[in-house]
Amino acid sequence: MGVEHDEIPPERPLAETTALLYIIQRDKIIKVTAEIYDIIEAGPPSSSTIAALSSKLERAVDAIPAWLKYKPLETSIADNPLGILHGMFMDVLIQKAIYLLHRWSFIKGPTGREDAKSNDICIDAALAILQHQRRMCEEIQPGGILFSIRWKVPISLNYEFLQSTMMLCFALSRFDERHTSATNSHSLHRRRDIIEALTFAKALWDKDADELAEARRASKAIEAVLRQDLDKSSAAALATLDDDVLHPSVNIGHAAGFFDKIPGEATQSYFDNFSYEHTVPLDPSFFAVDSGNILEEFTPEGNHT
Repeated sequence: MGVEHDEIPPERPLAETTALLYIIQRDKIIKVTAEIYDIIEAGPPSSSTIAALSSKLERAVDAIPAWLKYKPLETSIADNPLGILHGMFMDVLIQKAIYLLHRWSFIKGPTGREDAKSNDICIDAALAILQHQRRMCEEIQPGGILFSIRWKVPISLNYEFLQSTMMLCFALSRFDERHTSATNSHSLHRRRDIIEALTFAKALWDKDADELAEARRASKAIEAVLRQDLDKSSAAALATLDDDVLHPSVNIGHAAGFFDKIPGEATQSYFDNFSYEHTVPLDPSFFAVDSGNILEEFTPEGNHT
C-alpha cells in the first residue's frame, strides 16, 4: 500500500486468526476490568451495579473469538504454543475481573444468599487462577507445550497467583475459625478442591522460596492454614481423599515436616501484611505478555479451532 491509496481496507473478521486481534480483545477485557476496579474501589456496590457490570463483562467475554478463548490443554496439543499462552492469560484476566466484582461480599463472608453466591464465585475464580499456575509450571518444563516459549510467561502473573493463594487461605482459615466441628451443618464451597489446590501451590511456591520473598510468604501461609485446618476440623475430610488425588511428591500427608511447628512464628503472622480488601491498581506492565516483536513465533496456519 502506497501514499496513493487513500482508502482504508475493510476490517478483518474476528474469526480470522491474527496477532493483533489478541491485543485488541485483551484490551477490551482490560477496559471492563478497569471500570469494575474503579467502581468497586469507591465502596461496596449495590446488587444492580454488580448485575450491570457482570453483564458487561459477559458481553466482552462472549465477543472473544473461539480460537482465542482458553481451552483445556488436553484438547490444545496441536495448537500454537503462543496462542495457548494467550488463552491462559486471557482467562486469568477474566477471573481477576470476576473476583474484583464480587470481592466485597467475599471479604464480608457468606452471610446471606447473595453474599454466599458471591463468595462461591470468588473461590471458583481463585481456583481457576491457581489451576493456570499449576499447568503453566508443568508445561514450561522440557517436553511441555510451552517449553519453547517459557521465557514469555510474565513474572507479573506471580501477583495474581499470590492473590489467589491468599484468597483460598483466607476462605479456609475463616471457615475453620467459625466452624470447628466436623459435623457442622455448614460447609465450605469446594473445600476438597481448595485443599488440593493449596497443596499443589505450596509445592510450586517452595521451588522459588529461596529467591522470591512472596514465594516464601505464600508457602508459609499455606502451611499454617492447612495445619490449622487439619487440627481443627478437616482430619476426617483429608482421610477420605483418595491416595491418587494428590501427587505423591506434594501430598500433604507425606511431606516430611509439613505440619511441624514453625519456630518463632505465629500462625496468623503470614497474613498481617496482606490486605484482602485491597487489590493493586491495574499496572500496565501486568498485561505485557509479549516482549520484543509481537508477531514473533506467530503462525496463522496454526490450529485454532
